Amino acid sequence: MRNILYAIAIIFIIFWITIRVFSVYKQGSILSNEAVFDIHINTDSLDIDSYFGLPAGTFKKDKHVILCKLPVNTSSSGFKPDYIEVKSGVLDINCDEGYTEKSNVKFNSIELINSGSKLLIINKYAGQIMKKQSRKFRFLNESLNSSNILAEKEIELNYKKGKINHIVISLWNSYDFCP
Repeated sequence: MRNILYAIAIIFIIFWITIRVFSVYKQGSILSNEAVFDIHINTDSLDIDSYFGLPAGTFKKDKHVILCKLPVNTSSSGFKPDYIEVKSGVLDINCDEGYTEKSNVKFNSIELINSGSKLLIINKYAGQIMKKQSRKFRFLNESLNSSNILAEKEIELNYKKGKINHIVISLWNSYDFCP
C-alpha cells in the first residue's frame, strides 16, 4: 500500500513539474497556433492623405494617429486589443526581436480570423487611446465612435502563426517585412 502511495506522489510531482515547465516556456515564446502583430506604415514612400483619399494636408502627425483593426475576435478573452497603433517607418523593425510579454500581445487560433482588417485615422486626443505603462505600444481601450474616425480603409493582412508578424503597409498591399 505504501508503494502505491509513493508511486501516486511521484506521478503527481512529475505532472506538476511538467505543467510548470510548459507554462514558463509558453510565457516566453510564441506557439505554433498563436500570432503576434507589429504593424508599420512606410511613410517615406506613402502619402497618408492620398492613401486614405483625404484632401492634402488633412493628416497631421501631432493631431492624428493611425490605428489598425487586427484580424482578431477578442470578445471571448475581453482583455486583448482589437486595434493597435500603426508605427511610422520601417527602419526600426528588428527581425531578430524575440517575444516579450511587455511589448507584444499573443492571439491564439480561436481569436484569429482572416478578415475584417482596416486602417483608421482618429483624433489623437479623442480620449479613447490608452497608453499602458508596462507596454511599449498603444491600443484602443473602448469601441470607436464614428465621430472620432477621420478616415478608414479596408486592408488585407497576410500573417503567419507561430511568429511576430512585422507587417508593413504599402500603397498596393501589405507584406511581412521578416518572412
